[in-house]
Amino acid sequence: GRAVCMQWLERVAKTDGKVICVIRANSDDAARDRLGQVFSSAAPELLALYQELSGKYLEVLAGDAAEKFLGLGEAQFTRLTTTVDRICHVAALVNHRLSYNHLFGPNVAGTAEIIRLATTGRKKTIDFVSTEGVLPLLDTASANNEDALPLASVPLLDNYAAGYATSKWASEVLLHQAHLEFGVPVNILRGNMMLAHQYHKGQINVADMFTRLLYSIIVTGLAPYSFYPLADNGDRLSAHYDGLPVDVVAASVVGVAGQPQQAYRAFNINNYHDDGLSLDSFVGWIESAGYSVARLDDYSQWYTRFRDKLTTLPEERKKHSALE
Repeated sequence: GRAVCMQWLERVAKTDGKVICVIRANSDDAARDRLGQVFSSAAPELLALYQELSGKYLEVLAGDAAEKFLGLGEAQFTRLTTTVDRICHVAALVNHRLSYNHLFGPNVAGTAEIIRLATTGRKKTIDFVSTEGVLPLLDTASANNEDALPLASVPLLDNYAAGYATSKWASEVLLHQAHLEFGVPVNILRGNMMLAHQYHKGQINVADMFTRLLYSIIVTGLAPYSFYPLADNGDRLSAHYDGLPVDVVAASVVGVAGQPQQAYRAFNINNYHDDGLSLDSFVGWIESAGYSVARLDDYSQWYTRFRDKLTTLPEERKKHSALE
């Protein structure tokens, strides 16, 4: 969200436009403070850029995607229906442990409210940030996984991240229907694991599974010889970690605005570049940064020792670890 906000601010500054951010908070001032806090620990150059652009081109409103009229109240919502030109929908409850039932409100009903905004007053294009987790939930019998439409129905599964993926699938179903019935232009942008910003330090999601894993390797000082199956002779094989810097994903989300269209389109934002950089490479980078890491030949032995050591961490460190 913060990366998309910054890239939109930079874009509208060129045309003297405005970005309106809806953020969960008790008041508009609290919402703006909450956004400002995200940048308070950013690299000085990023913080300075945010302060410069937000003072001229940003309006922040307190709301909630899970509520009617996005939690804005009918009067404020009506104002937006007549003034907004484009909707960039990045709001979601992202939790891979929760079921579809728990995610329905913010992720599915929230998308329905976005459609209400897009179809009231002037018609507005919707850029929707989805997830590559929906790929198994597409009808790929006659199209590739970018052109394929969502399946008509899917089972509610209990496996990891299934509830989140299903909530995004349901949102894609609603958006496709909005395009068919009301002619709303829609861009579906399916991201994968979003890594730290390439250029600005401190712009990272400390709660995601990737960051938790790297943090846990550092605090335990333990890693497997390899995270991947080995060659027959026991050597590591070349592998690739499919993640993208968050600024690359944000640039894709904002960049579609430069392509005028009236269609329903989907884009899978993946890193297909097989560069040989893998989780094993990242452990090497941790070591080169000065942290001591013992690599265990037996993966199952590493897993057991790693988990056990995480359980002995102080509570403050444990809650940031990969233990969950």
